[in-house]
Amino acid sequence: MRWVKIPATGDVPGGRASHAAAVFKEHVYIFGGIGPDGALDTTYKYHTGTQQWTLLRFDAPLPAGRLDHAMCIIPWRVSKSGDTGAVTQEEGDEASTLQRQGEEGHAGDAVLHLLFVFGGMDVRGQIYRDCVVSLVE
Repeated sequence: MRWVKIPATGDVPGGRASHAAAVFKEHVYIFGGIGPDGALDTTYKYHTGTQQWTLLRFDAPLPAGRLDHAMCIIPWRVSKSGDTGAVTQEEGDEASTLQRQGEEGHAGDAVLHLLFVFGGMDVRGQIYRDCVVSLVE
């Protein structure tokens, strides 16, 4: 095996440590970590084909900057079934039921890909006991 530095363009993230990464299709997502100015709350997407970085911007508030956290992308099936044991996602006036990929589906179901960020800590060592989720597009 041989390591090669990959050239990159776009919004190339600054140096960081203790961040997390997850892969979805041709993209690598990174979130958080620690930089020269403290804990980071930024999310970047790297396209492996074009070798381009994009700083992702969100309409909602970002999770607190953190390091030493875990991150993954999980597919969830969106269904309008009345299963009260499932997790619901509300969008406006409509609530959709989220089921794990591979469970019994219904006509018109769709699959969402959700990016989960778990735990971590701030630069003072305060441990986060949370899980934050964002939709991957």
